[in-house]
Amino acid sequence: MDSTTTSAVEEVKNFNVASVLVEPYLMERKNLTDEILGNDRYEGFIKDYLDALAASMKFKYTLIINQNYGKKVDGNWTGVIGDVVNKVAHFAAAPLIVTVERETVVDFTWSILDFEAVFIMQQRHPKQKPKIESFEDLVKQMRDDVEERVDIGVTRGSSLAREMESSTHKTVAEAWKMIQKNDYLMKDSTNEGFLRARKDGRYAFLTDEQTAEYVLREEPCELEMIKAGFFKRRLAFAVANRDPLYDDLNVEILALESSGEKEKMYDRWWGENKCASGASVIQNYYKESIGVEALSVVSKAYKGKPKALTGC
Repeated sequence: MDSTTTSAVEEVKNFNVASVLVEPYLMERKNLTDEILGNDRYEGFIKDYLDALAASMKFKYTLIINQNYGKKVDGNWTGVIGDVVNKVAHFAAAPLIVTVERETVVDFTWSILDFEAVFIMQQRHPKQKPKIESFEDLVKQMRDDVEERVDIGVTRGSSLAREMESSTHKTVAEAWKMIQKNDYLMKDSTNEGFLRARKDGRYAFLTDEQTAEYVLREEPCELEMIKAGFFKRRLAFAVANRDPLYDDLNVEILALESSGEKEKMYDRWWGENKCASGASVIQNYYKESIGVEALSVVSKAYKGKPKALTGC
């Protein structure tokens, strides 16, 4: 950036940052004591990310913990999106899904992570019937009501459930209708969905890639993860519309990507995999550097905005 221009960081120096507690992005540290105060009470991928931004951009920050990401209720925004809109926070640092509706009130930075829908289920032997290698296979064997069929489940009220409900994709819409007819396939939390999949060999749980990858790192290693092929989204931070901080954050976010620092932070929270011998199918999709040339262009003058995706 032009050294003669005063940046948003230089004007503020101390930022209020809204976030949400969700593993492994941000969580309270284990064995907390009364002597541990402020931001030091937390750890996780988002905490590491913020610390890296604060060091490179030379600012201080105070975490403001909210209970949810944010949706529009009676014309008003809740959650961390609401914190940014209502100027309670200077920006939101959380695994926020970029949506068109949210982009009407905030600007999303460059992606911090990308993900898509996956389903997790107990590992199946090569000759085991029915053969399931894709989301289409899952839906077909449910439709045909085959013997020993595997049912699909999802977290009730989640972004993924809402995506399925509004989808015009034939296979996704068909899956949603079958889930609706069997309410017991809906789970009230992600943890409940994973527990059901571990106990029931005839249950496949739909969730997002990062959550599945984090959970499947731990023993027992009886689950596998298969890409569903839909609900591809990106996660980003959010600032108020037209806030100068948008450009400053994007330059540093891209620098963390290009330098490999983001990959190191990711590996700290997702990398230690006790099931890496092959018991669980774990795939990393995001580890591709944008390249030094792209970073150089952005560092000179970042003017483009990443395009929002439809859905929520």
